[in-house]
Amino acid sequence: MLKKQELMIHAWHDDMLKIKLDDYILSFDDGLYSQVLGIRKIVDIYPDINIHFYVTTGFINIDNCPRTFNESDIAQDLAINMEMYGDFVSYDDLIELSKLKQVTIGFHGHRHLRPSLFKRNNSLNDYIYHMRKDIDSMVEVALKFKDLQLIKNGAPILYCTPYNEKDDLVIALIRKGFNTFFSEPLIVTGPERLDIFDFDECPPALERYSKFINEKQQKIISAMRVPPKYFTELSIL
Repeated sequence: MLKKQELMIHAWHDDMLKIKLDDYILSFDDGLYSQVLGIRKIVDIYPDINIHFYVTTGFINIDNCPRTFNESDIAQDLAINMEMYGDFVSYDDLIELSKLKQVTIGFHGHRHLRPSLFKRNNSLNDYIYHMRKDIDSMVEVALKFKDLQLIKNGAPILYCTPYNEKDDLVIALIRKGFNTFFSEPLIVTGPERLDIFDFDECPPALERYSKFINEKQQKIISAMRVPPKYFTELSIL
């Protein structure tokens, strides 16, 4: 039997239910609250589906902002449409997801850095420094995930590269970071995934969303203006 391909999903929209989703392994990126709403519907329809939920650990809604879709500072900066994009998951949301047999929680960086952008704009030493600080912060949150049983003992640790960019140096640093604290194998995915934006069932607003978000994230990350309360452990901010 052939392994199913991963289908990448960012902002959730109910029109996506028109696709036969159980033909794929669903791959949710970033950790958006709208995705939680979608997953609740998906598992009711497809009880045996396989879902990978990749969390950008620095974007977790640690303050439990109200679900008004306009309370999160980061969501305000990154969103094209709050009713579509929503804010980010809280730890309560992650605990809910971890209890679903269909869902495996993985990692998607800490600040969603784009390796090619940092490599182009920094010296090699500075590039490595930025990447290592981001990875160290992600692994620190991963240890909290383990304490909360959000990742299962003995199960592989899933990591999905931001922007689907696989940089060999970054992957080596990530493996070293996780191997320091975890005995479980690390599985890395990214550019080989399919994109749900390419399906006809996705409305035009979602097609525009992909390009907008990438441009917006690059601008914010390049300027290092992500609200500092979310990343107080990072000395580079």
